[in-house]
Amino acid sequence: MRRVVQMLAASVPGRERRVWAVYRLLQTCNEASTFAAAAELVGNVLNWEPPLGEKGVDDQMRLDFIKYLIAPPIDPLSNTIDQARLEDRAPYVTLQLIACVDVRRNIELMADRDVEAVNTFFKYLSSRNNTTVTRTLELLIRLVSRSPG
Repeated sequence: MRRVVQMLAASVPGRERRVWAVYRLLQTCNEASTFAAAAELVGNVLNWEPPLGEKGVDDQMRLDFIKYLIAPPIDPLSNTIDQARLEDRAPYVTLQLIACVDVRRNIELMADRDVEAVNTFFKYLSSRNNTTVTRTLELLIRLVSRSPG
């Protein structure tokens, strides 16, 4: 995992960081299976803990991964939320987020206003997919039980 994180974070002179390809994929892919694969990669990166003394995932990359994972897909023609793709993606998002809440920094960044997690979670709670609703409730319970104070 160390090598994957290093590769994603690397800056290539004259080009953007490779991690932006993952962000774009999370935003634009149409197939649920492609999104699921990207979401699994993101979940693995968010849960990776580097060996003692090594640098881990920086907060900006972590925040962006969470933000782009949670962000509802936008229909490019109407510039509104693509409800069908939201429904397709929601089970994968909730599955990865449930696994990610064991890392305290992930919880703190999910609460960032730019992530808009609460709005998305309410959309998931109104899903027609029972798996999505169940996982969202489990995620919310875990978030509340691990929150400070």
